[in-house]
Amino acid sequence: MSVSSSSSSSSSSSSSSSSSSSSSSFSSSSSDDDDTTKKMFEHEHPINLIDLWSEQIQYKEESDEDDEKEDMEDLTMKQDFRCSCFQCEEEINWLHRYYYKCGTCDYSIHKFCGELPERWETTFHSHTLYLFQRQLDGWFCDICFSIHRLHELSYNCPQCEFDVDIKCAQKLLQKKIIYHPSHIHPLVCISKQLLGECDACGKEHKGIFYLCNMCSYPFIHNHCAFLPQKLLIQHTSNNIFSHIHPLTLAYSFPKPDQKSKFFPRCRVCLKLFENRRLWIYKCEKCRYYTHLDCATSRNEPFMSILMYPGTGKTVKNYEDSHYLNLVHLPFPDPSYTILKHLFFKENGSNGKQINE
Repeated sequence: MSVSSSSSSSSSSSSSSSSSSSSSSFSSSSSDDDDTTKKMFEHEHPINLIDLWSEQIQYKEESDEDDEKEDMEDLTMKQDFRCSCFQCEEEINWLHRYYYKCGTCDYSIHKFCGELPERWETTFHSHTLYLFQRQLDGWFCDICFSIHRLHELSYNCPQCEFDVDIKCAQKLLQKKIIYHPSHIHPLVCISKQLLGECDACGKEHKGIFYLCNMCSYPFIHNHCAFLPQKLLIQHTSNNIFSHIHPLTLAYSFPKPDQKSKFFPRCRVCLKLFENRRLWIYKCEKCRYYTHLDCATSRNEPFMSILMYPGTGKTVKNYEDSHYLNLVHLPFPDPSYTILKHLFFKENGSNGKQINE
């Protein structure tokens, strides 16, 4: 089995440092003397190390204004990339940045799944645990008590038959990481459920958080960490939509920027942006800004439609039947008007069908 890197030559130094691990089969960057890692298992085809950010980095370095719109559409499609890891069976997405992929079949795994250590000295078990494929069907993890199948990987103690499955091992080893555009360093998933204030939205959350081990910040709740880069929000007042452009996620709103925009208020709650470090959604075409939680709320007085980048697919969080005077734009033909729409509604007639 061979491993190669598909990262673009124009990638930044941050990507090249991680891509250096691709010179050996599923091995970490530890020295040769420290033989604590090895390839986790064999695969019959060559494996490539994929950098999902390489095309974005190249775009930033070689951007041409004439082709900017077309290139950005291609990039948003890359940002919407998702597939399943064959090892832990969890999602691989753009924020994971690096993953291993087979060039022949649809086999893919997280980079951190492919580089787990062979031996593990733990504080919760007195013996060394070893990574290997279980030759027993129906074995269970001694941490979460999940039942597992034959040939699944486990950290096992050969002396007392103590097992830790891969999902628990990733959490305890803090190997589950994401590369978030909001921070220069990778963010590590904290294994325990916590109650704390999220540095992205400023609200208190209970659940899984991501944290930078080098800086001890930001402290980002799982929900905020995976918010879409683009969001289509429709603010309703008397059934009139007030904004039509997609909003872009921004990771701060500095005071100088607020001043240059005449200190705008959130278009949903009408409050000021007091904390300049909090994330916001903003329109790139006009002065339209919202707080993070305002743009993603499911409550009145507004409703939102989530738009995932590059797919062209929208997911509504409301039913049309709840808004009887709802108008969908554009109209099916130039002769159709809002007055005609209201007339048909008042007389109990559907009139012309409005395209969604």
